[in-house]
Amino acid sequence: MLLPFAPRGSARSLPPDLAGRSPSLVAFRPGQRDGVVEGAVLRGERERYTIVLRAGQRLSVELRCREQNAVFDIRLPVPVGTAPMLADLRIWSGIAPVTGPVLIEVSPVYGNATYRMHLRLD
Repeated sequence: MLLPFAPRGSARSLPPDLAGRSPSLVAFRPGQRDGVVEGAVLRGERERYTIVLRAGQRLSVELRCREQNAVFDIRLPVPVGTAPMLADLRIWSGIAPVTGPVLIEVSPVYGNATYRMHLRLD
């Protein structure tokens, strides 16, 4: 996990995955803009992370993988309806339309994957 400080917010409202695991909360200390999450994910599984963004806040995500076989999906909060999902990404940057949790799911394309995910808030 990234840092011990976790902001209060709606991150806990995200549903658990099929195995009953809730996403890990990625949090930044006040004034911090960059962070790294490192991990490994097995074939057929996903590692789930959430970060709470304010409306208008930009998040940039870059995923690097030793085996060159990991991607991430990202779900943004939206004002009404279901959250849009962007799939099979290695690099992404976008602005949160409303305040709320962003869900990031890391998965291997094939085999197992060891990854390092860089996050930046602007």
